Amino acid sequence: MVLKKRHLLYFVVFLLVASVFVLPRFSVRPLKIDFINVGDGDSILIRDPGGQTALIDTGSKEAGPQLADYLREQRISTMDYLILTHGHPDHIGGVPLLCQEFAFGTIYDNGQEISGGPDPESARLASEYLAHVREGSRYGILRSGDAVELGKTRLEVLWPPGGEFKTSDYNLNSLVIRVSYGSTRILLMADMQAASEAELLVQTPDLRADILKVGYHGSRLATGEAFLDRVRPQTAVISAKPRDPEKPHRDVLRQLAKRDITVYRTDQDGHVRFALFPNRTWTVETDRNRAPDV
Repeated sequence: MVLKKRHLLYFVVFLLVASVFVLPRFSVRPLKIDFINVGDGDSILIRDPGGQTALIDTGSKEAGPQLADYLREQRISTMDYLILTHGHPDHIGGVPLLCQEFAFGTIYDNGQEISGGPDPESARLASEYLAHVREGSRYGILRSGDAVELGKTRLEVLWPPGGEFKTSDYNLNSLVIRVSYGSTRILLMADMQAASEAELLVQTPDLRADILKVGYHGSRLATGEAFLDRVRPQTAVISAKPRDPEKPHRDVLRQLAKRDITVYRTDQDGHVRFALFPNRTWTVETDRNRAPDV
């Protein structure tokens, strides 16, 4: 009798564990986030289980055709949102091509003035950006405290604060977005650097995230130790171009390794694709190999 009761207890414990870690993967459809390999730049595709989609940044002009091909391979022709974190060419360069070839419901940025440099190519990009983004009826501005609801997924803007910009530096004014799906959190840092990280730590005490998109392509100018200790991610993603000696920087990689944070890099792994469940579990797939489930 005691043996039967013990077996029953083990069975009940098994069911409880399965209900927390196993069954959700069969009963709940995952949130999909693709960190797309665009070389020098960022582009992130978010697909809510209900079918709504958002694209964050478009990489450089040179990467535009590759990004367009990737989206078509995913059978995407329209997207609910295009969110542009800041005005550097490696984040907005693909805008003219994508806006011609894909339909977007609403296009957001942080509202900072976009001005081209002295070279004709930079001036042309600024002009095309204004025409496709700022002058359209679908345009809106996001600042700290705003949020975009993507079905069951919430995109919460943590930076920059509202009001006048304190600096003209595009990186320091990057849109920082926390993606939440159930209890699962992903923190997207765009090109934020240490100076703004320090302010963000004060403004937003709770920065915990399961997955961190490392800021500024892994530069040593970002991702400070105090910031990492506050976020405490299990996994980090770095979007970087191949053979760049400074991005990601060895000091940043050392700090991530010191905290046993699993790192994926687009310059080494290619596209990094997450299927995320609302109970803080996920699977990862890269171009290089199929990574283990977490």
